Amino acid sequence: MRIHTGGNGNMARSSLVALSCSALLMILLQGCGNNEDEQASVPEEPVVEREVVEVIVEKPVPEKKPDCSNASALTACSRAWCQGLDVWKRSTVFAKDDNQKRDAFINAYGFGQQDAAMAANPQSYSGQPVVQAGYRAGYQAVVEAQGLVSYSCDDESDNEYLDRWCEASAAYKSSGLGTSNNAILRGRYVDGYMSGRAIALTIPTAMDVMFSGETKAGSRQAITEPSAMKSKAERAFYQGFDEGHRTMVALIQESINQVMQQMPQGMEAMPSMPGMESMMPIEPSKPTQ
Repeated sequence: MRIHTGGNGNMARSSLVALSCSALLMILLQGCGNNEDEQASVPEEPVVEREVVEVIVEKPVPEKKPDCSNASALTACSRAWCQGLDVWKRSTVFAKDDNQKRDAFINAYGFGQQDAAMAANPQSYSGQPVVQAGYRAGYQAVVEAQGLVSYSCDDESDNEYLDRWCEASAAYKSSGLGTSNNAILRGRYVDGYMSGRAIALTIPTAMDVMFSGETKAGSRQAITEPSAMKSKAERAFYQGFDEGHRTMVALIQESINQVMQQMPQGMEAMPSMPGMESMMPIEPSKPTQ
């Protein structure tokens, strides 16, 4: 009896387990069916074709520097570069194997040459010693190539030309044409100033001043200025000429006035000079009574 009862219990439990698994399987199958229906009801997105661009990044190739040893093969640009390189090697800021400083120096050297060629005021690059040295060297190279001289006017000298140069340099500073360290404009102004002084000392101008106190109307002009100035340097020369000529004429007139003040009888008291008798007017003879 125990064995029979136990066998029926085992069979009942097996039937219950089988029934539970069947129910669970049906539920799972229903769920899967619903998902498939939902997926089938969603419209598919259109396929978008995208072009893939291949980007190739190449390592930059350093710029090839000119061969300065072959002068016949140099272009204008490469020759200027080689000139800057030569100055760089002899400069106080030279650094061996430092190509960055070398290129900065040579680039500034070219800018200095260009500014000097246009008579522009020199630039200052404070805080950049390599650039400042290169620019100053390029500017000075043009000044020296034009043969422009410069003097120190701080001390007194027994040099007549130096005194006149300092006089002209002071006049340039007062003219407002450019900065005091613009050697190009200053040099052209000084040249004009000296020329104006020299023309004022010629016989026609000096005689006009002596007898009339000013240049007579209709007299030859000291200089003929162009109708249009082509450059700052040209304008500096003519402005310097005018100032030098006017200064010299004033000095001549002042000297004549000082001489006349020392002679109460004026020109009649001046002694006659040999050879000047024929130039003096002849007084008409008085009729005899």
